[in-house]
Amino acid sequence: MAIVKNQIHELVFEKLKEMILSGEFKEGDYLLPEPELAKQLGTSRSALRGAMLLLRNMGVVEVTPGRGTVIKKVGFPSTVDPVLLDIHNSKDQILELLELRRGIEVEAAGLAAERANEEQINKLKCAYERMVENVRENNNVTQTDVNFHMVLTEISGNKLLNQVFESLVDLLEDTINKIRQDTLSKPDKSMIELESHRKILEAIEMRDTQKARKISAENLETVYNAVKSWQ
Repeated sequence: MAIVKNQIHELVFEKLKEMILSGEFKEGDYLLPEPELAKQLGTSRSALRGAMLLLRNMGVVEVTPGRGTVIKKVGFPSTVDPVLLDIHNSKDQILELLELRRGIEVEAAGLAAERANEEQINKLKCAYERMVENVRENNNVTQTDVNFHMVLTEISGNKLLNQVFESLVDLLEDTINKIRQDTLSKPDKSMIELESHRKILEAIEMRDTQKARKISAENLETVYNAVKSWQ
């Protein structure tokens, strides 16, 4: 039965919680891809992302790049912070998230330029190439964008930076989708975005920590100012 929309995040979350606690999903199980799981639950992908965000922040599920979402544990805390459900709906909270991203991604870019080995840099290059391909095909652009930055924080060599970023993945996808619809949907905007990511990659390849931080900061500042101008 399809889930009604008036309490959508909470209901999707409760349904998934019930499936996990009942043993339908067990620890170590990988969930269906997002489109298939949303269809199975009779809900939208956006609502599913909101529910998955809660599960991620509670440590129940974990996103594994290239493999999907895995059930990490079957225990649930007694309370849930409701702000996590609606943060992507507020302009002010999107700006706060971008400020948080600035603190994570700018530092990660500098550290990656300083610490990443050739294999790790090649991994970032592959992530960028997937992003280029998906922008050209207009397919899963947001996911490949987020994946680029996930790899970036991973190769920074700072596990805490990477863990904090990974905890935000579902929330980032929701907010980037909204930003992309309102700000980055035109082809020229997408190409500018690709160019900024290419420059970050090149700065890291050149081991130029200052340039990597500068370009990353400028990229996020552009998005921040665009969101700030929303009416």
